[in-house]
Amino acid sequence: MDIPKNIRIDKLPGPKRGIHPTLYFQDEIVWSANRNHFALAYSITEASICNDVGCILWAEVKNGKANIIQNPKGVLASCWQSPWCRWLSDDIFIYKSQRYNGKSTCIPVVAIHILHGFQVIEGTNSAEKWLDDIPNIENNWIKFKTKKMFKIIKKITY
Repeated sequence: MDIPKNIRIDKLPGPKRGIHPTLYFQDEIVWSANRNHFALAYSITEASICNDVGCILWAEVKNGKANIIQNPKGVLASCWQSPWCRWLSDDIFIYKSQRYNGKSTCIPVVAIHILHGFQVIEGTNSAEKWLDDIPNIENNWIKFKTKKMFKIIKKITY
């Protein structure tokens, strides 16, 4: 299924498409099973050799129109495989995040509950841990704030 027409990717935060470093890019939408929600990785580009990353957003669809729930600036997903995320239920998806601290890259799996917040999954900060390797997600949601998520990623992974 295509990206809903009212989502204007060129108006979203992120690198300008078609200009270095995003000369070549793609977008990938992943729908929940009930098709009421989707997660979108957009402006996916090769940040370094074999390291594709993209900006993300998640949204709900009502009456054929997409309503963005979150489009966190500076939050990147590792898009090494397709699909880049996996829906665990109609309200929860997981993805491999990517955050560079100036010295190393942190790549833990993050769980997003579209209504209740997020979790950074401990023990997943390695290239060997992918979305299929995640045990059940606990019900410990943290209200979504980009800075809070970055702080937890830093605490868990550095």
